[in-house]
Amino acid sequence: ARAALGPLALAAGSGFSILAFEVLLIHALGQLYSHCAYSIGLVLLVALVGLGLAAALVAASVGRVASTTLLRASLAATAMLFVLLPAAQEWLGQGVLVVGGLIFLAGGLIFPLTFRLAPAGPAGARVGGLLAANTLGAIGGSLAASFVLLPLVGLWKSLAGLGVLYALAAVLVGAGVRARLATLVPLAAFFLAVAASPLSPWARPSVKLAPGDTLLAVAGTPDGIVSVVESADGNRRIKIDDVYQFGGSAEHAVAERTGHLPLLLHPAPRFVAFVGSATGGVAGAAVAHPV
Repeated sequence: ARAALGPLALAAGSGFSILAFEVLLIHALGQLYSHCAYSIGLVLLVALVGLGLAAALVAASVGRVASTTLLRASLAATAMLFVLLPAAQEWLGQGVLVVGGLIFLAGGLIFPLTFRLAPAGPAGARVGGLLAANTLGAIGGSLAASFVLLPLVGLWKSLAGLGVLYALAAVLVGAGVRARLATLVPLAAFFLAVAASPLSPWARPSVKLAPGDTLLAVAGTPDGIVSVVESADGNRRIKIDDVYQFGGSAEHAVAERTGHLPLLLHPAPRFVAFVGSATGGVAGAAVAHPV
């Protein structure tokens, strides 16, 4: 049972990080265009293709590459890709899905490898245990990404944090001090170089601002990154991600007048019907009338 703890931990960690990454990648795409079923479908397609290819590669590597060597390489590669993905999103736009596919491919090698690393024993118990651990980890990862990582850590730092976890795992699977140092030193140098460069996900702002804009408030939520931005002329507006903007404070007076006008023209208004409340400015004007 003790010997199986390593593969079980890898299976659970792989499920956690892969599902958390699916959620975070959907939000990364949401910074490019409005959230819709297509972005979710695209991420799911890339994930399934990447994980399927990874399983095929693990099967093809039997007898050719040692399991621990392939595992260490996949963990290290996934760690580096996670840290680079925020910069790739800015440079490549929707092409960030290519980097996402590479993460699913490299990270997808880990779970199939646990079947080869698990100790000998009845196949049902081994496979069932690993699948159970992977499934529970996946459930935790999807929930944590939406309700813990995004609100408390933020999108870009969450991706970088997953990269750090993969790097630590790559060091820990090394057999012996020399093998661990051989993994730790280049990964540490890579992380330090990225952190000190313009590619750093830790320094990347949550919201893109136009010249003259001031960020007044920002919050990561399961529905997207919500921010309040003030422009140079004093107009404040609510933004969802970097795409969708609600009407700003400059339009508030116009919205209220739009609500007042029909009620003032009517001799005795009693009932009001609004089709679409938007930001509520028009509907809010009705409060001042006896309706």
